[in-house]
Amino acid sequence: MKKLLMIIIVAVVLGGLGYGIYDSVKPKEKYEIKLWNNIYNGDSIALFYEEESDLRIEMLRALYNLDKIDKGDDEINYILKVSEAASKVVTLDNVDDTKALNGYDIIRLIGEKRIVSAKDMAIIVRDFITSVGYDARIGEIRCSKKDEDKYDIYYIVEYYSDKYNKWIAVDIVDGGYFTFENTPCSGVELVEKGVSQLKYIGKVSSEEYFSDKKDLFKSYTIMIDNTVDRVKSNSVITYITSKNEITLTYGDKALMPTIYTENRELFTKAPNAEGEVEDDKAYIILMKSEEEGVERFVVGGFKNGKIMDEYYVGRSNGTFEKVNEYFELELIKGKNMISISCDGVNEDARIEITYN
Repeated sequence: MKKLLMIIIVAVVLGGLGYGIYDSVKPKEKYEIKLWNNIYNGDSIALFYEEESDLRIEMLRALYNLDKIDKGDDEINYILKVSEAASKVVTLDNVDDTKALNGYDIIRLIGEKRIVSAKDMAIIVRDFITSVGYDARIGEIRCSKKDEDKYDIYYIVEYYSDKYNKWIAVDIVDGGYFTFENTPCSGVELVEKGVSQLKYIGKVSSEEYFSDKKDLFKSYTIMIDNTVDRVKSNSVITYITSKNEITLTYGDKALMPTIYTENRELFTKAPNAEGEVEDDKAYIILMKSEEEGVERFVVGGFKNGKIMDEYYVGRSNGTFEKVNEYFELELIKGKNMISISCDGVNEDARIEITYN
């Protein structure tokens, strides 16, 4: 039986990650990562998906006649039709996220305006696809935090295909999908393969589609909890191809509690996959507090798919102190260190940050 990943940190996270398809802001290296001995490459994380029987999912299906969409003989084209149905209900624009967690609540909150952000559009598409019997999740592709003077985010949606036995990524704006050597790609493959090896199949050519996205595809992020209420976890997993992509903020906004990994297998597992393997050590997970006037993070120890009930935190004098579940760390100007241990003797993970 899967272990529940209960990474629910009781604190307030700074606002959403983007407006519209892109979020372009001036970079601020407020927190410089000097050491990140904390990359998770285990396999203990279980992901969660919504059931099509959820009342809000059922209401979307009934309200917008999603079960009446012709399936035809091509699964991907059918999913694209379901995705396109969302664009007949709402219009994508450069507006703030509603902060709602599911498509039904988003549509209810925006009322007659019917204008949504890219993140909200992705949530609606995810729930539309869920309503017709497929597991679905949102994917977030980012450019490098070091690229030029801007930060870009692009949202896609993945659904799990029993036909192809894999996750397949679809574009929620143009209504297309991606292939590598004629095989449909998952979200993590977009980052793993890179733009030069991908082909886009949609309303525009590959050249046109990728022309304004050449700086993207540097990291890929998914929610651990992809349900309509997100009560099991408020954390994300981010696949990176370089340690340079590790950051605590993106632009001037704090990230959700993030588990950085180089293990692509965490992103390719089927929704009903069993047999998570226990971790051989503990890891650090951080969340930025929104409290004004202080630079404070809520810190937890993570192992075997959940926050640890107790562990040890390292002190500057080389000793360890036992803590329960979470502790707060207020950064000081200059160098800051976080380390944790399972036994109070051997260090499991260590992070060093310079606060400028």
